[in-house]
Amino acid sequence: MNLESVIKDHYFKVFGVILHKVPQWQIDKYGKSPWGKGDCLFLSFIVAIFKQDMKLLKGCIQLLNERRRWPDVLNDPDIDSPNLFNEYLQKIILSYNKIAEKSFLPVIKWKIRYRCQRGMTRDPYVMGLIAWHILDGEGKCPINLPWYIMRPDFYFFYKWIQTGRSKYKNRYERYLTWYLPLKKSMPVYVTHLHCWKAFIMESETIKELLQFFIPHWNLLLYLLVNHPLKYHYTTFFSNYQSRNTYHWTRDSYAEIGQNGIEKLPDDAEYRPDKEILEWIIRKTD
Repeated sequence: MNLESVIKDHYFKVFGVILHKVPQWQIDKYGKSPWGKGDCLFLSFIVAIFKQDMKLLKGCIQLLNERRRWPDVLNDPDIDSPNLFNEYLQKIILSYNKIAEKSFLPVIKWKIRYRCQRGMTRDPYVMGLIAWHILDGEGKCPINLPWYIMRPDFYFFYKWIQTGRSKYKNRYERYLTWYLPLKKSMPVYVTHLHCWKAFIMESETIKELLQFFIPHWNLLLYLLVNHPLKYHYTTFFSNYQSRNTYHWTRDSYAEIGQNGIEKLPDDAEYRPDKEILEWIIRKTD
């Protein structure tokens, strides 16, 4: 699918989802651009929140319920993994090759492929539930979860979203009060999801526990968990410049001008990192 004709900015909306340009290393790796479609649902739910875009929300929820990471029109047999088995096998082979390159073992030749459309993970479901709760939240929750992404805290969060009953919030807090202190660190993308859940559940207990895992520069997460330094950092980030990456799930600070990080123009239609930051500042002011 050649999308060059519809691209105006780094981020763009097409086929009911938000896509974006990718760094050159991804094009070199797969042979052509995947246009960020593997994370398009996650990003689309972020955009739906600050744009108050119910049409975008409903379309992406339909994709979730159909167990598809992106619309069929974006399928590309030249680069996509044909099935989940191929995707998992590739991970095993690439892990083996890393070891083989450092030893005398033979390296397995393998064509690197992109993700599988049906390879669903927890992150788009979490952001989908959060976006639905913020933008609608009335009546029966329309998002159906596959059993294989469930774990205790996510189950209790999902039941709270469905029912609003305090007993599920209490169970969610009890589980994470036990679980989080066992962790020495967490990837920022995981911390990001935990912070959003604690924010909409108004769980001060979990917010306090999550503060330990937040990088010092990540203002969005500081705001979500009501960190004591949030006002200091709000002032520091008052002139924050939007970047060509969703800054708040990165493990390191995205310095403009380094490693392909570029400033987005102020008139760009979509600036997810800055617009969601501005949205949460208004909500927590």
